[in-house]
Amino acid sequence: MLICLSSSTILAAIAKEPSTKQTANEINAEIIDKATLLIDLGRHKEALKLIALQAKSTSYELNYLKARASLGANDLQTAEQQFAALVQIKPNDPRIYLSLGNIAGKNGDLKRAILFYRKAISIDSQYAKAYLNLGVALGAMGKPKEAKNEFSKAIEINPRMADAYRNRGIIQESIGDIKGACEDWLAAASLGQDEPRLWRQRKCNTEDFNKRNMTGKSRSTGTSNIE
Repeated sequence: MLICLSSSTILAAIAKEPSTKQTANEINAEIIDKATLLIDLGRHKEALKLIALQAKSTSYELNYLKARASLGANDLQTAEQQFAALVQIKPNDPRIYLSLGNIAGKNGDLKRAILFYRKAISIDSQYAKAYLNLGVALGAMGKPKEAKNEFSKAIEINPRMADAYRNRGIIQESIGDIKGACEDWLAAASLGQDEPRLWRQRKCNTEDFNKRNMTGKSRSTGTSNIE
């Protein structure tokens, strides 16, 4: 049985006085694990509080998580400064360019976002998340065929990336490939996403779907937001 701990429980546990037997590196590692979990849960402000317990730490990974938490808390200016500082330390960390691309995208600068995503991919050609976000940015710029290609690359690298199927389905529908859209939404739904399941129910198993599939008509829509 899966037991989910609340973020307050996690914070309470980690805020205890560290064991005298723990080294600084062990304490950092423990906070990194807990902060990562909080960020993944969307508890960015709590992650920042946790990281502040090691404010004097020079750990690269801890400072990377601090920047991620700032971005998640929508403090874009602080996050950009923090990631820019990390680039000076590790200029070949593709995660930094992904995050800088996300910041540019949130600021509405899609061209700059695309440059950062492509930089991340140039460092790590197997970085599925970078292909995904590149596809989202290209879709938002009105380049559906290019966006579809990037989503397909993400799926090739990680066949269980639900967001890639979801977004490719949106693109498929926008260019009139309703059958392809429904297949992608089925894949996304099978990987646990609820919204594509609803889209499939509404668009792929009705008389309206059959008519649109024959005429090639579809709604024009954008892909999901960059994350």
